[in-house]
Formats: sequence, structure tokens, C-alpha cells
Amino acid sequence: MTDPIADGLADALHRRLSGASLLGPGGQPGVGHRLAPRRPWGRRGLRALMAGVAVGTGAAGVILALSPPAVTVRMTASQYQVGQASLRLVSAGQFSGDGALVVREQADGTLLAAGDAVLAGMEFSGLCLENRDRSSEQCMFEVGARSLGALDTWTSGGWQRRYDDGDVVRITAASPVPVPFLVGR
Repeated sequence: MTDPIADGLADALHRRLSGASLLGPGGQPGVGHRLAPRRPWGRRGLRALMAGVAVGTGAAGVILALSPPAVTVRMTASQYQVGQASLRLVSAGQFSGDGALVVREQADGTLLAAGDAVLAGMEFSGLCLENRDRSSEQCMFEVGARSLGALDTWTSGGWQRRYDDGDVVRITAASPVPVPFLVGR
């Protein structure tokens, strides 16, 4: 007695083995076909994943490069600090130290601030006029023979400064203190 299922399997196995060869392409010894290990991602999936990572990190770099630099300003009754520079009160509205600052409230309620300092070996002067409601200030800077203007707009937690040449700087502060210094450049 013969088993038809076993005979069918034996015939299929025999047909499969009869086409197998220990010679590879070109008659060289080897396996007729290459068995590649299974990769859960496959080559295309891994390439797609790597491309996604590259695009993501590139986009993050662009966002960081385009985001404005930040500088912190703080003013107390006895000290004015901008970035790492510190000025101490020497008389009413006058500060001195890593630079000089004079702050005066005008009769119309605006605030006028003038500052002088040395930045990267160059002397500069700045003058800012802050409006009555302290929501913005217009500034002018002299660096050597060059003039540069800026508009500071108060937003929650600081000034958003836009220089005339298009550069933007974020100046963090607890209150709208004047910043007659060239920062973020």
C-alpha cells in the first residue's frame, strides 16, 4: 500500500532537489542561491529610517540656527546686569563697572537710557528711548564710524530686538528695563 500524500511529498522533494546544484553562477563551487539573513527592517526600511533621522536632525539644526540668540538683563536698585557684564549704582540713575549706564525718566513719562562699553575691543555707545507704557523702545548705536538702529518690543518675559540689518535677538528680563547696549551680535 502506498500513501498518496507521502508519495506526493516525496515527488515534490525529488523535483526540488533535482534542480539544486552545488555550483554557483559561472560554474564556480558554491551554493546556487544565497540565503540572506532575515532583517526585520529590511535594507529599504533601514535606509528609510536613516534618511528620516538625517532629515529630522537637519531640520532641528536649521531651527536652532534661525532662532534668535538670547541675552538676559536684570536691574535692581543697586545693580544693572546685561549678559555677563555687571554695573553697580554709583549715583541716582548712574551705573558703572563693565561699562557705563545713565537712566533718566523724562517729563513726558518716557525713559531715556544711554550706555557706553567696549565690546570685542571696540568702543560703542547706545541710546534708547522707551515709550511711556514701556511696550517698546527705539535704540541707536554707534560702533566706530558705523551707526545701527534697533526696535525693541516687549513681549511676556523680555524684549524682542530687531536690528536695522535684520538680526533678531531675544532679551529676557523680568520687567521692561532699558537696554542701550549692543547685545546678541
